[in-house]
Amino acid sequence: GLSIALPPAPPDLPPLDHDALASEFGTALDSFLDGWRDANVPVILATPASDLWHWFPDTPVCPEVSRPLWKIASNGRWALKAKVAATVAEQLHAAAPGCPETAFAWGRSQYAAGDIPEGLRLLREARDAEPLPYRANTTILTTIRARADRPGVTLVDVEEAWGNAGPGVEARFHDLVHLEATGHADMADTLAPALAEVLQGWTPATRSPHLPR
Repeated sequence: GLSIALPPAPPDLPPLDHDALASEFGTALDSFLDGWRDANVPVILATPASDLWHWFPDTPVCPEVSRPLWKIASNGRWALKAKVAATVAEQLHAAAPGCPETAFAWGRSQYAAGDIPEGLRLLREARDAEPLPYRANTTILTTIRARADRPGVTLVDVEEAWGNAGPGVEARFHDLVHLEATGHADMADTLAPALAEVLQGWTPATRSPHLPR
């Protein structure tokens, strides 16, 4: 795969320690899960989905990437035209081989060429290299998935199930992380089987007396 270097943080912000951030997130998540377990409340834990098909911010984070080239590369209109996508990806790779924008363009190119798994892998690499993690990155997602074997927890891996690249992503997402009405409906459909299964085994008699009836 490509060797992606994390771009520097903006000059007015300290660099983020992604491992420390994930550790703090995991500690907070465990606290919530412990509370619901003690209250005898089953938990459906879902990985947060995000739009992988677009990039934020609109301007490139790597100085090697020119604005005119990035304007073409970030335009979704050509993204499913395999030959155009490949040409743009090759131009970005020549200008900035180690930048996340290059992984983003190559991901779109591979997706357009029909190699969906490789396209998603590269788009996730680009997401993980964002200087500010607007979208849940692989470290955060791994932290969530690691809680799947906790008592009373049912994991629904929405991020893996959706993929979130290619045609139709705009119908689901208002922006990189917030859902449109179609996305909320899809989320309900994705969670419904787990919810139905959990509710079958959870009756008022098994509820904690501390919870409202």
